[in-house]
Formats: sequence, structure tokens, C-alpha cells
Amino acid sequence: MRLIAERKQAGVTGVERHYFLGYCELHGSSTPADEDLLGRQETLLDLLYAPARAVTAQESDPIGKAGYWKIGITLADVDLARQSLIDAGVQVSDARQFLDVGYLCHLKDPDGHSIELLQHRFAHDHESSPQSLHRLRSAPTLGQITLRIKDPAASLRFYIEGMGMRLLSRQVIELYRFTLYFLACTDEEPPIADIDSVGNREWLWQRPYTVLELQHIWGTEEGDFSYRVGSDTGFEHISFATDEIDRKVDSLANWGGTVTTSSCRDTLVLANTATVLDPDGYSIRLIETG
Repeated sequence: MRLIAERKQAGVTGVERHYFLGYCELHGSSTPADEDLLGRQETLLDLLYAPARAVTAQESDPIGKAGYWKIGITLADVDLARQSLIDAGVQVSDARQFLDVGYLCHLKDPDGHSIELLQHRFAHDHESSPQSLHRLRSAPTLGQITLRIKDPAASLRFYIEGMGMRLLSRQVIELYRFTLYFLACTDEEPPIADIDSVGNREWLWQRPYTVLELQHIWGTEEGDFSYRVGSDTGFEHISFATDEIDRKVDSLANWGGTVTTSSCRDTLVLANTATVLDPDGYSIRLIETG
């Protein structure tokens, strides 16, 4: 990734640093001035360094109930990317075709947070292509942000009806007893109308934008079970750029969201922002772009 901008902001426990990174040069994006974070096309990864409250993923999830799971990087050749990471001294799992989902492998960042490398095509469809000059040997995209959910109906209502996202794929994994839902802020429609179709999956892994992946592990909807979703798990929030922020906040309150911060000026992004909790309590930050 490329470091796009670095910001300081006063936090509860002192000065915090934000590092914004992305794959901007790979997707034809212009390079606005540092202060113009909202003028970008691609998804940015915001790394927050707050020494007074820093925890590793292992410390934050001692019993496996943290809801935030991973980010996914999609690219043309997982084996080449994996080897480049191994050559750099990074431990990476073996790459494999996971059922009819995708060809993938996993690694962890220095704080123990999971990263998935996911290939554009299944193992049996893959054809070698010329290596790019990118460090991972083929152009990557920040493909997925993955959260675990308790009630699929409530979460889909919030993200589809409230946030205006489109459900692109539903993947039922009976062997491991979970279901995956993939949503995006897009007008695109999958090539096959059936959202359960395996035929849509390679298309999905080739999208040039980031997809929100919701994982429902069967049985977690029962009783008083809930995922740990606070910032102590290492996950702060997902930010969405939007216009008419007050109207959006009111709408989300009607679709299962809980408003925690009304619209106010944010010095980090130099825009009005508001914060809403989704049905599982994940923090969703809205940034006004008007």
C-alpha cells in the first residue's frame, strides 16, 4: 500500500496518529493534496496509533468472540503474492481452493490482525499472467472488510434499506455451518441474477471496489450471545462518504441503527461527520461530502 496522508488528533488518552493507506496508483486515481482525503475514489485503510490504549488482536480476543474478522486483498495471482511475502520474512498459510468460494491464503499483520489474499479466479480456472512491478506481483485491491453478525435479517435491512448497499452474493457454507453475505455501494448487478450462484463468485473477486462481507455463524442468533465490537478489539469503525448527512442519520435510525454522535465538524477529515451503530453495535461513521 501507499501512505496517502498522516494526521494527528487529540484523543481521550492523548494525541493519536492516523495513517491513511491505499492502492490509489493502481486504479487510475488522481493524487489530491494531503488535506483532501474526501476527494479520493478508492477505499483507504486508516491505521490508528494510540499508545495509551493499544492492544494486539490476541489480547483483545481471548475467547474468540471479537466480531471484526479480517480485511481481504483481492488480486490475480495468490501464489506470486504469497511468495513475495514469504521472501520478505512474513509467515503466510498454505494457499488452497476453499470449497467453491475461492483460492486463498491468510497472514497476520504486526498486531495480529488477519489478512486474506483472495485470487480473482478459482484454482482450476487460473492462468499465469505476466508479473506486474507491484510488490505483490499483481495489482491488488482492498477487496473485503469482514464482520461477524448475529441476526442476518436485521443486518441486511440496515445495510440495504438504510445504507443503500446492494447484496451481490450469498454463500451458504454448510460444511462449516456459516453463511456469507457480500454487499457494496454500487449500481452493478451480478452477471447471474441468482445471488446464491457459484457462477458469480469469480466475478465478485474481480470487482475494483471494496465489498462488505458479513459472516453469520449458525446458532449465534440464539439466546443472549453477542460479539465484542468495541475499539478494544482493534476495530474502530467503517466510514462511508455521503451527502445530506442529517437525512441519512435519521433514515438509519429507522432501519435499526443507533445514533451515537449527531452531525458535527471533524478536524481529522475536515468535514461534518456523524456516528451510528449498526444492529450488532459496529460503529459506522458517516462523512459528509457536499
